[in-house]
Amino acid sequence: MQIDKAERGLLRFMLALSPPGNVARDLSLYRASLFSRFADASSRFMPEVVPLAFARRPRDAAPSDFSRAELDLAWEGISGGFSAGLPVDSRGFLYLGLRGPLEELSRRGEGVLQGLGLVIADDAPLAPGLGFPLCASSSAAGGLCAPPPALSFRDCALVVARVRFGSTAFSAAAWRELARARRPTGPSQTPSRRLARG
Repeated sequence: MQIDKAERGLLRFMLALSPPGNVARDLSLYRASLFSRFADASSRFMPEVVPLAFARRPRDAAPSDFSRAELDLAWEGISGGFSAGLPVDSRGFLYLGLRGPLEELSRRGEGVLQGLGLVIADDAPLAPGLGFPLCASSSAAGGLCAPPPALSFRDCALVVARVRFGSTAFSAAAWRELARARRPTGPSQTPSRRLARG
């Protein structure tokens, strides 16, 4: 999505883990059910990705040249798959926790963003390295409408995106993908289970 320069809000660069299409679809359906129940935009304001690191451009810095090469390096030596854990509440937002090498990817992601001349942001609206954003904690105070999907995957990608967050917390975000590096590892040993329709 192209970001209008006239838009207001917090502009940040985000490195994120992007799951395969079937996992993103299952997660999107689940988040749609949260939106249907809570009628809160926080469940739909971000794409189906796991934020790993946030950075900002230093004042008067030239635009960074994002290439896939830096992201390819971040995958070196990363082994194992990813699977959904329990919901995690952090900084006013509920996440579907994700098990796997997220801590190492977050650390490497910060290095990638710093290598591009960016400064790691300490004011990111979302907590990095926890899991998939679901909705604002206040929306789900009475409990989630159904258990989150049991996700499991190995094939995924690292994505660098420019994100402009809305002026109201968790209300809206516009993003533009700048670079992507896929990690082709074959099918998961334990496939995701689809949500029941109803």
